[in-house]
Amino acid sequence: MNLHMGMKALSEALKVNHTLTYLDLSYNQIGTEGMQPLSKSLKVNQILTYLDLSKNQIRDEGIEFLCKALKVNQTLSILNISSNEIRAKGMQPLSES
Repeated sequence: MNLHMGMKALSEALKVNHTLTYLDLSYNQIGTEGMQPLSKSLKVNQILTYLDLSKNQIRDEGIEFLCKALKVNQTLSILNISSNEIRAKGMQPLSES
């Protein structure tokens, strides 16, 4: 299973998750491509409170997907996005989420 298929499968599972509150996805090379399905699931998931996305080569475009989800998600309280490739363009929408 390649990374893209894995992220889609994980994202589908998160949509129906009723128990998982802590998820560490650090060091997985998720990148922008993986952020799109993950962000869609975060719009629906109301259980997850901690998400670690550090060191995943996420760029500004991926953060933009995440920001859209954060505007809807009311339960995620801890988010680690350190050591990614986020520039000022990505930080602007993040500061507004």
